[in-house]
Amino acid sequence: TLEIRSMSYTEVLYRLGDLLANQRPERPERTAYFEAAIEVDPEYGAPISAMAVEAEKKANWEAARTLHERAAKCSPDDAMVLFRWGEFSSHRGGQIQTAISALTRSTELDPSFAPAWAALARVYADAGLTSDEAIEAARKAHVMRPADLSATRDLLRLYLRLDRREEAVSLIEEAFRSNRRARAEAWTLVVQQDL
Repeated sequence: TLEIRSMSYTEVLYRLGDLLANQRPERPERTAYFEAAIEVDPEYGAPISAMAVEAEKKANWEAARTLHERAAKCSPDDAMVLFRWGEFSSHRGGQIQTAISALTRSTELDPSFAPAWAALARVYADAGLTSDEAIEAARKAHVMRPADLSATRDLLRLYLRLDRREEAVSLIEEAFRSNRRARAEAWTLVVQQDL
């Protein structure tokens, strides 16, 4: 559904910056919009989070961490802010529990936000954590993004780790039917698990 609502000036600035950041090639003036939004409202987490992503692009990990933490404190109920914080925590921060908490909260706030489900499943799979929550996150990511082979592989890895071979085989038959290479790689994982 489409929601029509008024936006504050600060949100308009952020949204303009976000629009420019998502164009290819990226437009350098995006940063000015994020900075302007922060200047108007230093407690608005979305542009702070966007600036954290800008710091990541420059490989300025310490600044990115500081900005992500600040954004999450300012906007603890913003699914995108928490998604970005969770992604950073899992990739650069090495903070698995922080990543899981942020990504779980992101999915609670916006259950239709497929990238958050996929990121949460990946964190569980990469960390070797197996639980009902891990399987549920991976299933949702796979259902919401059936063309995303990495989300499907995460679900496969979790099934195999839990010795749920039948479900793993079923997943391979369904998800990798038309991709011979991905299908072969998936069967390799099953055989390795069997051995």
